[in-house]
Amino acid sequence: MTPPIEIQLLPPPPVEIEEVVVKEIKEEPVKKVKIQPKAKPVAAAKPKIVEKHKAKPVDKLKPTVNKTVKQEPTITELSSLPTDTNPTKEDLAERARILNEARESKERESKERESKERESKEREAKEREAKEREAKEREAKEREAKEREAKEREAKEREAKEREAKEREAAAQPVSYGNIGKSSWSREPKFTSIKNKDYGFQGFEASISVSMSVDSNGNIGNIRKSKSSGNNEFDRDFIRALSKAKLHPATRGNNPTKSTATFTFRMNL
Repeated sequence: MTPPIEIQLLPPPPVEIEEVVVKEIKEEPVKKVKIQPKAKPVAAAKPKIVEKHKAKPVDKLKPTVNKTVKQEPTITELSSLPTDTNPTKEDLAERARILNEARESKERESKERESKERESKEREAKEREAKEREAKEREAKEREAKEREAKEREAKEREAKEREAKEREAAAQPVSYGNIGKSSWSREPKFTSIKNKDYGFQGFEASISVSMSVDSNGNIGNIRKSKSSGNNEFDRDFIRALSKAKLHPATRGNNPTKSTATFTFRMNL
């Protein structure tokens, strides 16, 4: 049988790379070669010396570097960086710079957030004050409107009361009957007894004027002389006869009402 082939792998020389990512390349395993058995020789053959094959040296692999967009690391990411290396001064300075930038960025974000919250609170406070001011103005207007309505209502009620009082007062005051003619009497006065009586001034004209009140039924009362005939007896008989007469009542709004009237009487004796 043929002895197994020995393959020796040489490791690649170390490459110094600063903070790069090296993709590991898996080496493909060497396939084992199947050895075909030889046919049995008829005659004894001399054994062949098989030389050991030297393994070909593996080419040096060039590391691949992934280009990434530079982003500001956070403090949490920086704190998770390994610290078991021996950083140089440049590394420490770069790390301090990155930490400072991250801290400044965080403070800037915090200030911006606080500024937005403050602006939001101020805006809400202004809106709340505006709503409260509008509510107060609306309440003031409603209160003024109610007070104005109350005053107008009171004024109308006062005017109505005054009008009713005037109407009652006017109703209490008698109206003027006006001229008394023949058609004004519902029962004419009878002066026959006066014509037949001797008052001492026959052949002369007797004249008397009186004022009187007339109730809503037309009855005559409260007769007073405004101009005497000159004879008291004649005046007395005239008033007695007039008080037994009756007039049609005066009206106010188509309703009978009391009134005052004047009447002048002339008679030739």
